[in-house]
Amino acid sequence: MQKKKIDIELVTNFKGRSSFSRDELLNFYNKFDPDLNQKTFSWRIYDLKKRNIIISIGPGLYKVSNKPSFKSGIDQKIKKINSFIGEKYLEISPVLWNIKWVNDLSVHQVFKTFYLVEVPNELAKSVFNQLQTTNLGKVFINPTQDVMHQYVTNEHDPIIVKSLISRAPTQNISKVKIPTLEKILVDLFCDEKIFYMFHGHELKTIYRNAISDYAVNFKKLFNYAKRRRREKEIKEFFSINFPEILKDIPL
Repeated sequence: MQKKKIDIELVTNFKGRSSFSRDELLNFYNKFDPDLNQKTFSWRIYDLKKRNIIISIGPGLYKVSNKPSFKSGIDQKIKKINSFIGEKYLEISPVLWNIKWVNDLSVHQVFKTFYLVEVPNELAKSVFNQLQTTNLGKVFINPTQDVMHQYVTNEHDPIIVKSLISRAPTQNISKVKIPTLEKILVDLFCDEKIFYMFHGHELKTIYRNAISDYAVNFKKLFNYAKRRRREKEIKEFFSINFPEILKDIPL
């Protein structure tokens, strides 16, 4: 059976269910390939998630994705920053994004944008110094909330260099490494000094819109929150604010 037809049957078979297990998915594929080995099966799960057909909601648990992936626009400034850093530092790929991407999720619209450049902590100061030699805009490094409020938000398209958490969830779009939606959500929660304008009720709105409108991989989100040592707090935030949405997500 063609791959597309199997995908359609998979969605038909599992849609409407709050979750299904890895074993159930294996049994489904065994109908078409009784000799399917674990290595090939694991690759198929990876491929299904990459194509946003299924999403992980817990260890060995999945559900059919009926929502689109969050799309982010790569503008010319991001491409220029990426090219500049790529020429100076062959050993790293910076994670780049624009705070305006959050506008799709928030009520409070950001009109004065800023760019984020995330690199390994040991290179942050060096990258900051190198970017200051360009005409790409005013550059700040790990700014405090006061610096954000008094200086960053008053500049035209400034750049913020910050330390990248290892194994952060990212994706490659047009040869540029950018954060996934899960990373953006966790960073907004954790980095209060930089993203102070999105806290309070606005943060709840952003999370609610993200969960309602886009495919969110909660396993990936909570794993990253754990990397940031904020897993307990973010799970409490979910439990208090979105119990009806996350009733099927193992916390």
